[in-house]
Amino acid sequence: MPSPAYVIDRCWDIVGLNRATALVFGFGERDTNCLMSFFTNPAFRARRRYWTEVAPALVAEFRRDAARYPEESRFTSISSRLTEESEELAELWSRYEITATNQGVKAIDHPRAGFLIFDPSVPEIPDRPGIRLMLHTARPGTQTREKVVELLGRDERKGRISLVEAG
Repeated sequence: MPSPAYVIDRCWDIVGLNRATALVFGFGERDTNCLMSFFTNPAFRARRRYWTEVAPALVAEFRRDAARYPEESRFTSISSRLTEESEELAELWSRYEITATNQGVKAIDHPRAGFLIFDPSVPEIPDRPGIRLMLHTARPGTQTREKVVELLGRDERKGRISLVEAG
């Protein structure tokens, strides 16, 4: 903490996430797959600065992973569902582009904390092929770390208040 971090499997299904991830990116209980959230979660989408510029590379990365695991039918079910639910994804999917991992800066416009900027990294987990840790470290020289700490503190205080009121 306070770095947002989550773990995904080879189909980009979310295996686990920390509180910072939910608060910063807007993941909710219905968010079970990163690509699905990117295109269908309005809170996640609204927070992602440069969404339009990032979308083509993200779809091309997903297609790359689908090609890497051709026996995995989950890729087909995700892409089929998304092409029905999102015209934007359908258009990008029809391009058949494949790309290497996009490790650019992740810029977030948070409704309470303001502008946040993270340097993402994806450390390998050698004994778990296909499982990736997505770690987002606050960019040095910004106020991102302090803002995330404040968000986590507000969330924790809010939780304490509601527990006290419930008791």
